[in-house]
Amino acid sequence: METVASGFTDTILSIDTATIPLADKRSTSDFTVRFATSLRFPNIGYNLCLLKLNTFYAIHNFDQAKYANCTISVFYTDSLIENVITIPNGIYNFETFVETVEKLWIPFAFATPPITFSVNRNTGKFTMKPTGDWNIRISKTLSIMFGLFDKSSIPAPWQSNKDNDQFYLRYGVYESIYTPEWNMGVVSLSLECDATMNSLTNGRAKNVIASFVPRAQPYGSIEYEPINLTYLQIRDKNISAMTFRLTDQSGEVVKLNDEMSLLLAIRPFGM
Repeated sequence: METVASGFTDTILSIDTATIPLADKRSTSDFTVRFATSLRFPNIGYNLCLLKLNTFYAIHNFDQAKYANCTISVFYTDSLIENVITIPNGIYNFETFVETVEKLWIPFAFATPPITFSVNRNTGKFTMKPTGDWNIRISKTLSIMFGLFDKSSIPAPWQSNKDNDQFYLRYGVYESIYTPEWNMGVVSLSLECDATMNSLTNGRAKNVIASFVPRAQPYGSIEYEPINLTYLQIRDKNISAMTFRLTDQSGEVVKLNDEMSLLLAIRPFGM
């Protein structure tokens, strides 16, 4: 579960969520580490910091429960017959998304997919193009992910419908207006540890020992090593357990679908 190694100045903790008992693991991003032998300090004068965090960017960017509809619907002009596909919950990069959409169109027997997607690798922006005389509706969730609009403004050609949650495409080429939110708004990640005193994070008192921006794409490896170490004071002389939470910028626990490993250091004041 954890490895503890003491040196002349630092105590190093190595933690791997894969070895934590299920009873102590609400998820791989919200778990409790229990030490076989309690960590004892001669006085309340020790600090904890994160040296390294490893995981995979395995947060569902398509999730019907959290992000509402992930749908694309297609119908001919002046036709009442509408074909709708729903993107299954999962973790997608651009290639796997396009592959999934193409497979979902197969049961409708289109000669060619009714809409094509491409991406600019330099800017990350999307291009969408109807391939025929189609009316195409893209749900709000996908529109945000594609950068067609953001959460604070609604540019043309947005139109209202009964659900007020769809972006309409008909003719021509549509490009991202905003930077696509392919990770659905996970702008930053923070690691919290309940064994430390609170620090001030975004104007709120929280026991955050590290905050960073995830640079990886879905399924990419996250290897975070802070350049400037942040030491927070340990609150007790005797530590038998520590609870860790990996949260987004809103303080919500992220849903990782992979394990996580941590390397931490404990050192006395003034070292």
